[in-house]
Amino acid sequence: MPCGLRVAGHTAPNGMGCLPKPWRREADYPMWYVYFLKLSNDDVYVGSTNDLKRRFASHQNGDIVSTRKYLPPKLAFLCRG
Repeated sequence: MPCGLRVAGHTAPNGMGCLPKPWRREADYPMWYVYFLKLSNDDVYVGSTNDLKRRFASHQNGDIVSTRKYLPPKLAFLCRG
């Protein structure tokens, strides 16, 4: 699994977490990202999106209420899956 994440309480028979469904293709669903932003007050904001460029631009422009007081945000970590 990407980034070693799994949904709590969901395990495959081999104990490896959720497994991909063989009938689904990657084109059937968008790529999602979990991202961590370092804010100017040294807090870390955690978010998720399927359009990272748009979402990060929204943070930088002050469009996101929870981060607009602490500009500029810096992308600290990113995980896609």
